[in-house]
Amino acid sequence: MTKVEKLLQELIAISSVTGNEIAIIEELDKRLSSVFDITNIPVDEHRSNLLCVKGSPRILLVAHVDTVTGEVEQRIDDEFIFGRGSCDNKGAASAMIIAALKAHEEGLEDFGLLFTIGEESTFDGAIAARDHFKKNEIEPERIMIGEPTELEIVNAQFGIFCIEVSCTGTAEHSSTFSPNSAIHNLTKLLSHMLDLSLTDTTFHISHITGGVAENVIAPNASATIVFRSAHPNIADIVTEHVSKSNTEHASRVVKSIAPVDHSLEGDEPCWAPYFTEMAFLSNSVVCGPGSIADAHTDNERVSREQLNRAVDVYHGFLVRRDAANG
Repeated sequence: MTKVEKLLQELIAISSVTGNEIAIIEELDKRLSSVFDITNIPVDEHRSNLLCVKGSPRILLVAHVDTVTGEVEQRIDDEFIFGRGSCDNKGAASAMIIAALKAHEEGLEDFGLLFTIGEESTFDGAIAARDHFKKNEIEPERIMIGEPTELEIVNAQFGIFCIEVSCTGTAEHSSTFSPNSAIHNLTKLLSHMLDLSLTDTTFHISHITGGVAENVIAPNASATIVFRSAHPNIADIVTEHVSKSNTEHASRVVKSIAPVDHSLEGDEPCWAPYFTEMAFLSNSVVCGPGSIADAHTDNERVSREQLNRAVDVYHGFLVRRDAANG
């Protein structure tokens, strides 16, 4: 195995499910403290990010090291390395470490590594890093964030607009011939929502609740609807469409995060429909080994060829000093 393949195997073996990342942060601290100046960025009273720098972090490589839950057999074959976190996101983290150590051996200065936690839930690690940078006037000129993009550079990402819609009805015996059911009303509203068709937008109904018993007409029902979109005015579009449903309802915004476009002037944005730490880190793009289709699955894997090539991609990003996000 190559250095990066061996390192990835070692990092996969360290469980780091979101909220339980202490062990992997401590391991990375131990491995890198002899080369880099280390700062632990507190995220909560028990957990922290790890910032590793040489001089001033003018150029920064960023990788989250937490994973989703679920066991995945750790193994390797001729093409892939399997295991929880292999592509999301310890493959990128491993390649960044090897690239950074190579840059150090070459005498490069003014760059850094940032390992974040909490990415798979609340992004509390990225938020803490953003606040730490602002407080300490750290302003990297270029940031590359590791995520499984099959080594394509992504410079824009969809925003998230999530609403909860609720309908009411009349609680009465289920033998009535004309039930005023909250669930029936909600179904009409959701049917109307399914008629909304937008480009550069994904949509799904993530959760439905309602009713009390088999023999009682439902007095309440609600659904959570999630849009991921490149449209900066997605909230207005959705709100207007809901208002035309002709169904009495209440609505509540659960989450509203604007899309991010870090493409340079004159360049076309390359959009990712998923959400990344790009939203919290200025001057950032996203690039990493592996496919998003394999992330969070029970067969999570990363291509060995892409993993090894990622080292060169990240090393090139560190040594190239003449481009903003190149």
